[in-house]
Amino acid sequence: MKPIPSLFVSAALLRAAMIGTLPLIPLYVQQLSVSQANLAVLAGVTTASMGVANMMTAPYLGRLGDKLGSHRVFVYAVIGAVVSMIPQAFVQHLWQLIVLRCCTGACIGGMMPSMNVLIRKYAPAGMESRTFSYMNSAVLLGGLAGSLGMGAIATGFGLPMIFIVSAILLLMCSLWMRWHVFPVIERDREPVAMAGEREG
Repeated sequence: MKPIPSLFVSAALLRAAMIGTLPLIPLYVQQLSVSQANLAVLAGVTTASMGVANMMTAPYLGRLGDKLGSHRVFVYAVIGAVVSMIPQAFVQHLWQLIVLRCCTGACIGGMMPSMNVLIRKYAPAGMESRTFSYMNSAVLLGGLAGSLGMGAIATGFGLPMIFIVSAILLLMCSLWMRWHVFPVIERDREPVAMAGEREG
């Protein structure tokens, strides 16, 4: 059975974790900033730092995925994002947040590209465009749910909690992939490995 529906769920969880925090970053920057001058610029720099790091690491992680397997790159990227996301709830200075956001962005470069590779691989023949359209809908739904949910969490528990929840969502995404997607990938690899052994 193709793991397309499971990949849609994973994409929604991943987007909720990554996008849900973005609308609240300016408020967090305001809390951390010593000076209230140039808050808009500081918030822009903090938000952009994740995108810049993503842009820099995505090509390298893509090549690594071609070599080692996209699903393996995805796992290590999620671990790295979780490790860099949790400390963001406890930073005391703005520069610490910017550095950690850069680390998170560097890991994101290995997530969605890996997800897209798996979608392309398992999309039904002749339905590739339709599958990617559904994928895009799942991603947008995850971003919407993440933004609304993180706003409610920040209201009830404080801004730092959104980073903890984001890390939990990433872990849920990783576990979901391990339970519902990776077994299919491993089953698909077994016949290839057996064929190679027979040829040898």
